[in-house]
Amino acid sequence: MSNFTFLMEANASERNIWLYRGRLFSFSIIFAFMVFGPFYRQVLGGKNDLFRRWSMFERGGLGVVEAIFRLHFSSGNEFELDRFKILGYENPYKAPINVRRIKGKSGLNEVVQKICATLGSDVDVRVTSRIATRKGWRQLDRGTKNACRESMRMEDPKEDEEGDLD
Repeated sequence: MSNFTFLMEANASERNIWLYRGRLFSFSIIFAFMVFGPFYRQVLGGKNDLFRRWSMFERGGLGVVEAIFRLHFSSGNEFELDRFKILGYENPYKAPINVRRIKGKSGLNEVVQKICATLGSDVDVRVTSRIATRKGWRQLDRGTKNACRESMRMEDPKEDEEGDLD
């Protein structure tokens, strides 16, 4: 006779209790592993490879550019531009992905060229932009020059051998 014959002889409600307890025990073990693992590595400084460190969205935002476009007047006044409305998208979610999420310096140059083409070549559009890297945000342009006239000479940051955007 096996050790689990009592389950076969037990009525349905007793079997359900054992199934419930088994599921609760399994869930508790998995939950403790999920919570304690990253806590052990990152807070307590543990070195055991059984527990992974917590890394959510580790590389998802690398190369994303945050940009503010401003129309600069000769009097020194500036007016912030909404790139979506300038390019004819009342709803930003209906804009193409390369306009919604600017990736890299080349993506920024594309958007600047589209804005300049829409507004005309004689306008003074200033761009303040920064790019996301593994080490944090890095300034691309401070908005001191006319982006329509000046070619943005800074090249795309390249990944180094460690996979870090410089």
